[in-house]
Amino acid sequence: MKNIGIIDLEVIDEIITKTQTITREIDALKNKHDNKYLGKWMDAQDVCLTLNISPRTLQTYRDEGKIGYTQINRKIYYKSEDVDQFIRNSYNNKHKNNSDENNG
Repeated sequence: MKNIGIIDLEVIDEIITKTQTITREIDALKNKHDNKYLGKWMDAQDVCLTLNISPRTLQTYRDEGKIGYTQINRKIYYKSEDVDQFIRNSYNNKHKNNSDENNG
């Protein structure tokens, strides 16, 4: 077994392995925390482009409580998951309405 000064190579390898493991665990916790609390935020322009709507329509959706938002100073932000949920809800409502019309 080779010695580098006082520390064995096996000890150095073990330190490196444990450091890499800790780094992966920290990254996983950070990603979990970021996704849970921060997520991806979109501004009004991004939401309008995603939904193919005008800023005024987006304001109406906000006023009617159809889509969640956060306002910081004068800037309004939307969670991408809220936009996704809005899309899913819109799809489900249309699908249900069409089924009701066909059954009635």
